[in-house]
Amino acid sequence: MKFLGRKIEKEHPFRFSKMIYARYPFEELQRRFNNIDLIVIDFDECVFPSFSQTTLGKLIFWEILLNPLELSDFQFLPSLLSGGLFISLARLRCRLNGRTNNLEMMIRYEETKMGIPLHYFKRAAVHIPSRSYFHSKRTIEELSKQAKVGIISFGVDIIMEEYMRQLNSGGECCISFYDCNTLRFERKGAREVFVGYRRDGLKISKVHKGELLERRIKQFNAKTPLVIGHNEDDTEMVRIAQKKNGVGIGFNPFPEVEYVFDINVFGKDWEHLCQLVKKLRQG
Repeated sequence: MKFLGRKIEKEHPFRFSKMIYARYPFEELQRRFNNIDLIVIDFDECVFPSFSQTTLGKLIFWEILLNPLELSDFQFLPSLLSGGLFISLARLRCRLNGRTNNLEMMIRYEETKMGIPLHYFKRAAVHIPSRSYFHSKRTIEELSKQAKVGIISFGVDIIMEEYMRQLNSGGECCISFYDCNTLRFERKGAREVFVGYRRDGLKISKVHKGELLERRIKQFNAKTPLVIGHNEDDTEMVRIAQKKNGVGIGFNPFPEVEYVFDINVFGKDWEHLCQLVKKLRQG
């Protein structure tokens, strides 16, 4: 959990609990929330506790190790193992210096999984939604009563599709859309195998996220968006929302971007955020 220092107290003087700091008084936030007509949420390290593509790689590793379709599929294990170690170390380095090279990470993800059959991706993706933060599903259900909710992420379509499918499986449309990167598969013999990311429309910067939000605002004719994020990659979306008198919420935000968000929520899961959303909706 992040250290709550002087900076956040200065930028966010209104304290709703030990875990929630805000720029505006509750009444003003409630007024803004009542006007919200589009909600977008980041996925990795926001809804999902870590990086979903790293988790996908780990799950694929175990699928191949324990349930191989063909013995020759063991050839992919060394690459998954070494790639996973490299990515974990790179992510740790990014955490320490506050900078993430998203393109470098994606190229490494691509190299690590190259040639792996689609079957393993699908089998692994099924297990990812249940690993999301506790109370995130309940919070999104609550948010969807206010406005359309979507995910804008640097993650990949096979994960977002499965997350959306599982979250909406109860009959209600909690997630209306997602924007993310697309994986490409091509037939090789009897199987479809991974051949890389779709390069056109690759999403790797905060500018890309901002453009995606603008596109969705136009699509849904939205006037006042709400954004939930956590790091520098989400700040352009937050600024767009704020220009339209919307709201930016940071969930365990990185210290260097705490000042960007209107509300900062800290916690081991989404329980405090869920309680906040319910209180805002009561008005």
